[in-house]
Amino acid sequence: SGLRLKGLTDQKGADAACMAFPWLLTNGFSLTFSALFAKACRINKKMKSANRFQRVKRVKIAAVDIMKPMTVLLMLNIIVLIVWTVIDPLQRKTVAVDQDAFLRDIETYCACTSKHMTIFHASLYVINLGSLIVASIQAQKTLKISTELQESRYIFLAIIFLF
Repeated sequence: SGLRLKGLTDQKGADAACMAFPWLLTNGFSLTFSALFAKACRINKKMKSANRFQRVKRVKIAAVDIMKPMTVLLMLNIIVLIVWTVIDPLQRKTVAVDQDAFLRDIETYCACTSKHMTIFHASLYVINLGSLIVASIQAQKTLKISTELQESRYIFLAIIFLF
């Protein structure tokens, strides 16, 4: 008789772990990605202002201006995830791969599934891929900037590698 951790090994705990994965993945992506996007936007705003006046002008960019895209992306993802969690949460299903002569399972695997999983995956992909495309355009604009802001090249590469 081995040690069983109540809540982690039962069906309810497994279902919660299944649903935790998209929450952690999507929100982790949003927060990480938003930092790169904010940096690219900040560089573009400063350089756009400098080009407009043909001289270096002090441009104040408030933290709120940079946080708006992150908040929108995070909220869109959270709305989809809440609807998914309430309407059709992921559940662990055990699938038998092989059985013996007495129809006992010899080999099984578990998978997290739900009836409308494809719709929710597609919604999250569209939201996050759309934000990646916008960020790639922003990052690509930073490549034209002189070597004063050398990190713009690395921001662009980091966003491209997210694809």
